[in-house]
Amino acid sequence: MVTRSWWVFLLTGAIAICAMILPGISGSFILVMLGMYTEVLGAVNDRDFAVLGAFVVGCVIGLALFSTLLHWLLDRYHRWVIAAMIGLLLGSLRVVWAWPNGTNTTTLALPRDDVLVPL
Repeated sequence: MVTRSWWVFLLTGAIAICAMILPGISGSFILVMLGMYTEVLGAVNDRDFAVLGAFVVGCVIGLALFSTLLHWLLDRYHRWVIAAMIGLLLGSLRVVWAWPNGTNTTTLALPRDDVLVPL
C-alpha cells in the first residue's frame, strides 16, 4: 500500500541513484535515511508499476544530472573530487572490513580472525 505521492518516489529515485555512482555510499542506505526503503520495497513486492515507474524515471533523471555534474567537477576540480572519493572509500572501509567491534565502538582494533581470507 503506497502512502506517498508519485513525485516523492521520483525525487527519491533521483537522490538514491546518486549514491550508486559514488564509492562507499549505498543506495539502499540513502533510501533508509530518506525513510523510503520500505515504501520502495513494498512497491516492488506489490508490483505497483506506476510507483516503480516514477522511481525509475527519477533514477534516470538523477543519473543524467548527477553524472553530468560529476563530469563537470572532475574537469575543473579533479584533485578535490578524487580526494573526496578516496575519503568516502576510506570512511566506508571500517564497516566493510572485518574489524572485531564493527561500528559499535570508536576504537579500531586489529582483526581477530584470519586476515588473509578478506585480502
